[in-house]
Amino acid sequence: MKPFVASEVAPHSDIGFIRAFCESPSLVAALKTAAALCDAVAPHATVIACKVRPYWKFEGQYELDLDLTGLRFVDLANALAGQWVMGGDDREPFVIWNAGQDGPFAVPTMTWANLEVLPPPETNDTAESEAR
Repeated sequence: MKPFVASEVAPHSDIGFIRAFCESPSLVAALKTAAALCDAVAPHATVIACKVRPYWKFEGQYELDLDLTGLRFVDLANALAGQWVMGGDDREPFVIWNAGQDGPFAVPTMTWANLEVLPPPETNDTAESEAR
């Protein structure tokens, strides 16, 4: 993986997701953190689903999963954090942010975040041509 460089990314899809973890004393507080993350995402993508659950591995940590559409990947990455490491490729990139390594995040209680672009859904034309 390498540092995220926005000019090296040209996603071919506007759908994606965020998987993130936050420190929180309770589910209620984690839900408030999820709402803050959704608010931070809103100018750059539409959240179509948001799931919050305790993280099985660490007490006091919660996993936040957001499904996104209308994703403007570079704009969202830049809005959420100043530093990311990048993987994937220019068309289906992903970026990862770690607290303590990659500077501040838009929602302060976050400990880790992953933002990914998903491949566009197949259209009937694509599926029919591949079947031939």
